[in-house]
Amino acid sequence: MLSVIVPSIRPDNLQRLYESVQSAYTGKFEFIVISPYRRPIFFDRMWNVIFIEDFGSPVRAQQIGITRATGDYVLWGAADDGCFLPNMVDIAVQRAGPRTVIAGRYY
Repeated sequence: MLSVIVPSIRPDNLQRLYESVQSAYTGKFEFIVISPYRRPIFFDRMWNVIFIEDFGSPVRAQQIGITRATGDYVLWGAADDGCFLPNMVDIAVQRAGPRTVIAGRYY
């Protein structure tokens, strides 16, 4: 399983980000959002979405998310205003080996 950790101050963007993860990764994933804002209605009945209320910095939010992550892989640095290209996370996970770090970039 993949743990996607998302510090968020833009809750209106989270649905688009979630849907981009769905198109980028075909396996099971958990979507962990750390935010001072309420959970958007879109996520109300999703088993794989965890919302944690926190008013700290993005770095602190990442650390809080890591403590809740249960996946074999952690996808962190997912910006709430970004998105993933189709199949890209699948490709990265297939190429990953033990102790692998995969870095991405913004376009």
